[in-house]
Parts: sequence; C-alpha cells; structure tokens
Amino acid sequence: MIHIWSFLDHPTCHVLNWKDFDETREKVFAMIKTTARLNDVTLLLFDGRIYRFDSGQGKFIRTEWDNIDWEDD
Repeated sequence: MIHIWSFLDHPTCHVLNWKDFDETREKVFAMIKTTARLNDVTLLLFDGRIYRFDSGQGKFIRTEWDNIDWEDD
C-alpha cells in the first residue's frame, strides 16, 4: 500500500514523501513517527491526516486541520 507523509514544521516541510510498503499501516506509521521524533518534528502529515506531538502524553495525537495555527512565528 502506498503511504504519503510530510514533516510540516521541519526545513523539509515542502517535501511530500510517498512509498509503497508491504508492512501494515500501523507499522509504517510507527516508523514515520519515530523518524519525526528523531528530527524534532511536532507536526506530521500522514495519509491525509495531521498529527501533533503532545509532549504531555509523549505521543502524536490526531489533530483537525482547522485547529492548526498556520501563521509563521
């Protein structure tokens, strides 16, 4: 299955990645989340859904598009 992802608060934020994986969606998402954490990413797009890293819970939480502040700091 083809999966699409991007790190939205990283210098590569304009890069859209995609790859055909043989693994389950859960395993692929786990790999992408690990890569995001290693790169200090807190906002992640995966298969059309946005996830924000919640440091209090220590995990990525699905976030609605409308709840994201898209203005530059």
